[in-house]
Amino acid sequence: MRRVLTFTFIVLTAVIALPQKPKRPDANPNWKPRLENTPPKETKSHVRSLNASSESLATLRRFLSFIFKPEPNLTKDKSAQVELLSQHVRDGIEHLWKEYSKLEPDNAGAKCSPPDNDVFVGAWDYPSTYSIVGSRAYERRTIIDVSYRWGPETNYSGDERLMSYVLVFEAGKWKVDDIYIFRGEFIDAETLTGALWVDTYKC
Repeated sequence: MRRVLTFTFIVLTAVIALPQKPKRPDANPNWKPRLENTPPKETKSHVRSLNASSESLATLRRFLSFIFKPEPNLTKDKSAQVELLSQHVRDGIEHLWKEYSKLEPDNAGAKCSPPDNDVFVGAWDYPSTYSIVGSRAYERRTIIDVSYRWGPETNYSGDERLMSYVLVFEAGKWKVDDIYIFRGEFIDAETLTGALWVDTYKC
């Protein structure tokens, strides 16, 4: 029994110690440059169930139009944060910047990029299209499911990914409170909360 427990502990330790994926891909001569100013186009889904209000859907669309480009940077734009993001997310952004500021000066400006819109995207390459495929509406919370597709002009050609956006009704407006990214071929499952509330800033 002790041998089994020891083996299990070793396996778990090895899994936990696996290195994290870098924020941006390593240098690769075959890697296509990201199309910085080409946000994904919305396409209509043939099968969908939408219970979300028009106001919450409008907030999500404004949010998506904001993050799929490098500038303006939502992690710096305070007025846009108040309009689009819940207090929980805004506090998380502030926490992320504090963790970034703890990096050594020699590392901060070199290979370790500061927080930017990529934290909301969940992938280095922007998707080609997206479809709103479903939603669940509650009294003060709405969950909107979005399906993304990457075309041949990207580095994830053929990939499809499902993401759920959690919006809360706060200060009289619908605001993004969290994002759930389901596991795909090129990425592990993760959440916006997990990406913001880190113990150590990951480059």
